[in-house]
Amino acid sequence: MAIPYGFEKMPDGMVRMIASQIEVVQRIYQRYIDGASLGTITNELEADQVTSPSGSSKWSRSVIDKMLSNGKYG
Repeated sequence: MAIPYGFEKMPDGMVRMIASQIEVVQRIYQRYIDGASLGTITNELEADQVTSPSGSSKWSRSVIDKMLSNGKYG
């Protein structure tokens, strides 16, 4: 099972939140709810130098779309 962005698996097998990444997830959801397009959200994250789930400085619309459709964030 893949651990979603914003969480990490601990040595004991438990999963815990990574606060800084959860803030990014919340920001993405809020911007989307506010009506921002995937492209706008991508541009904003890159402008603010937020690191993507892969550790890159670049975000893609598909990554944001997958995050928004991931039921684990619900």
